[in-house]
Amino acid sequence: MSSVVGFVCLFFVFGVVGGQRDNNAIDNKDELGPLRAKTQFQRCITPENRLGHCMHLLRCPLPEFKTDKLRFMDYFCIIDRIYVGVCCPDDFIAQTGGPFGPGSLPTLEDGARPPPPPPQNQDPNKPGSGERKGCGENLGVEFKRVTGGRPADPKQWPWMAGIIRVSLRDVVCGAVLITDRHVLTAAHCLYRVPVQDVLIRLGEYDLRRIEETRVQNFGIGQLIIHKDFNPNTYENDIAIIKLNRPASLNTYAWPVCLPEPGNEFIGVDAVVIGWGNIQYGGPSSDVLMEVSVPVWNNTSCQDTFIQPVLDTNLCAGGIYGKDSCQGDSGGPLLHLLPNDRWVTIGVVSWGVKCGESRPAIYTRVNKYLDWILGHAIF
Repeated sequence: MSSVVGFVCLFFVFGVVGGQRDNNAIDNKDELGPLRAKTQFQRCITPENRLGHCMHLLRCPLPEFKTDKLRFMDYFCIIDRIYVGVCCPDDFIAQTGGPFGPGSLPTLEDGARPPPPPPQNQDPNKPGSGERKGCGENLGVEFKRVTGGRPADPKQWPWMAGIIRVSLRDVVCGAVLITDRHVLTAAHCLYRVPVQDVLIRLGEYDLRRIEETRVQNFGIGQLIIHKDFNPNTYENDIAIIKLNRPASLNTYAWPVCLPEPGNEFIGVDAVVIGWGNIQYGGPSSDVLMEVSVPVWNNTSCQDTFIQPVLDTNLCAGGIYGKDSCQGDSGGPLLHLLPNDRWVTIGVVSWGVKCGESRPAIYTRVNKYLDWILGHAIF
């Protein structure tokens, strides 16, 4: 493997890959808000000192963005304290322009210059505040490896989402924020579940504290379960939820990065987080927990299971007392890149008991990048 480590940043979307949706995508009312129109937002200055206004990238297809897919990051700005956009020069806005056609999102490599930060001097709990420069950053909260599970820092994992069944009044699965409108989760968490009975919660930490002002609740705008998901074998156990409105990005809600294609992450340290059971058959945790787990190669992993381990699976764990467990399904398996950004390399799928000598099975995210990019659309 090359020493250059990359990731995919989903703040901006160039278009629909393939132009089609799965047949089992469930739509609620679509509310694109101000991004549907060519609206000009707050004034800004481009890197070339040209006067402009913040706009959605799709509404500002500068030629340099087409020739250099990293260039747009220098124009980073926050639209209306909610959306991510670019500083579009006024003289270009006056010209005729159209959105990008279908294509893949840019890949940002280790060492590439990140976008400038959002506006400063704001309340960290308000939308658009903070010192982050891109996906997968958490305001410098340092992660320290632990020998067992422990409560997470409340600001450590701003991309963590909880899937709540309204009828049960409980978090039943995890998910991870990948854009301001989309979370990634496991298909089995929502298979044959009425979307009206589901809330997606960002900013949650302690389930006992219902007064937490940082929490954001969302309905399901669209549910996309992978069309080849097998509920018996958990093959293709992945789903995307489009929120019914954009998330307000802040200290407690921020998108994670997606991994580069091709990297198997064998032997790396990863982190799994969730509100699942503390031990097999035991009580669930009220606070968000984290635990460090090693990633296995699939051949060694297969030796511990009767069930087939597929190339679309990732194995991690296998150390006594360090594992994902019941209730963690759908949550992210995270890895810290050398450039201090977190990527979600897996989605908690299945396992046999938990916290024993066998690893848990995750959906391998970078096997589904084309599918994700084709459905995580604005």
